[in-house]
Amino acid sequence: MGIARRAGPRHRRDVAVYLDFIETLLAAGLSGARTLESLRIEFRREISRPVAAITAGLASSLDGGSFRIFNGDRTFVCGEVDLTPRPGR
Repeated sequence: MGIARRAGPRHRRDVAVYLDFIETLLAAGLSGARTLESLRIEFRREISRPVAAITAGLASSLDGGSFRIFNGDRTFVCGEVDLTPRPGR
């Protein structure tokens, strides 16, 4: 799996939290017959303390999908994943 990352100085400490959300989205929304090949993340802004809730969404396609972690019109993280079929399936 390759991970390409573009981040500003404000966004580095929340990477593990974002990856956990993305992993949960992938497990819930994509076929188990595929494996993660690459992940591209764009960090847009830090989730500040006043944010009471966030939403995570995934739009899947045949060979991957795109995701977004947001609150209303504020996007915190977005990106794309590429998937490949698991061997033997």
